[in-house]
Amino acid sequence: TNPNALTQEEIYNLYTGDGGLHGLEFKDYSSFHSFTEAKKEIEQGQFFTPHEICKTMVEILDHKQNEFIADITCGAGVFFNFLDNNYCYGADIDQKAVKVAKFLYPNTKIEHQDIRFYEPQILFDSIIGNPPFNLKWTYRMKEYNSQLFYMKKEFELLKPAGVLIFICHKFFLSDFFFDQ
Repeated sequence: TNPNALTQEEIYNLYTGDGGLHGLEFKDYSSFHSFTEAKKEIEQGQFFTPHEICKTMVEILDHKQNEFIADITCGAGVFFNFLDNNYCYGADIDQKAVKVAKFLYPNTKIEHQDIRFYEPQILFDSIIGNPPFNLKWTYRMKEYNSQLFYMKKEFELLKPAGVLIFICHKFFLSDFFFDQ
């Protein structure tokens, strides 16, 4: 083994993905909109969920032993740190994040896959995750907001009475007039 190789713990604590590491600077763009569009292109809607929040969400889920669970936008797989990996499935579009997740959680069935085309051939008891937000996706010739597509896909992958727990923005599915 390489004495300079990073351990699983070091990789878990250090990996941040593309979010924030893109090298783009606002001053190089004509508007905030063009800057954020360039960031979206590189980051693919990535925002890695803090470890403490992942742990709390898993505790709230109260996942039972031998139940199948998925995170189909798993990134580096932080939710899997708090689950029995023998029953976990994951997918992510970011090949680097998938490589990290597979290294950290070798018993988890993780694929390098865009969620629009993820077909695991299994229905899940629970799905947990943090979807990409505010991206415009085309799927089967129809345009979707990424978080709404995430909800549609999760519904297709859950068993009847399955549990979905996910992070959402405070304005997701809100009614501006009613919420005033």
